[in-house]
Amino acid sequence: ACGVVERWPARVVAIDVPGAWRETGPETRWVAVPGMPALARHLLAGIPVHLGARVVRVRRSGGQWQLVFDDGSQAGGYDVLLSTLPAPQAVALLEGEPLAGRAAA
Repeated sequence: ACGVVERWPARVVAIDVPGAWRETGPETRWVAVPGMPALARHLLAGIPVHLGARVVRVRRSGGQWQLVFDDGSQAGGYDVLLSTLPAPQAVALLEGEPLAGRAAA
């Protein structure tokens, strides 16, 4: 795994009801090293990443996604838009887009 992850030897338990716990099965678990950001850095190697920019609107134009930042600048030409925002925030960014209704559901 390119040295980005290693086995995680932690003892993992499940709590089914308050005060009752059981050890989980012997599944192999993995953790990024030296920390979780290392996995993201590895996966994004060679991909331009913009930090410190606040997206205030997204829109679809010509089959591609465009991003509008709070300073008025834009970036775009993206085939795919991935959002991990809570639905209310995603709906606000997608305002006016057909997809906004699906994000609100």
